[in-house]
Amino acid sequence: MATHRLQRIEENIREVLAEIIHNRIRDPRLPVIFTISGVKVSPDLADARVFFSQIPDDPDAIDDTLDLLTGAAGYLRSELANEVSLRRTPALAFQYDNTEKRASRIEQLLAENRPRPVDPQESHDE
Repeated sequence: MATHRLQRIEENIREVLAEIIHNRIRDPRLPVIFTISGVKVSPDLADARVFFSQIPDDPDAIDDTLDLLTGAAGYLRSELANEVSLRRTPALAFQYDNTEKRASRIEQLLAENRPRPVDPQESHDE
């Protein structure tokens, strides 16, 4: 399968799942700020790993959301099958996407270790 086609399928699945989750799932465990950040589909379209991010991003809240999504995977897959025309609708597996958190941490470490500019007045020995 062409890579470009697979990327289009992944993006389509991401958009449709985001719409389904935001508009059709009514569960208090679903965080207010929730995003499907990406989808990675296997070349045979049998499996799809769905990446999500959310606020709050504490471990307990992430576990609650993961439990909710895993429990709703069958429903989400059937709704996805109704919305996306694929020969095979992939099985869904969910994973928290900590890319943004890691990027923020890397930026923080770089800022802490960045050399400070030398003040010309401090460099004179008296």
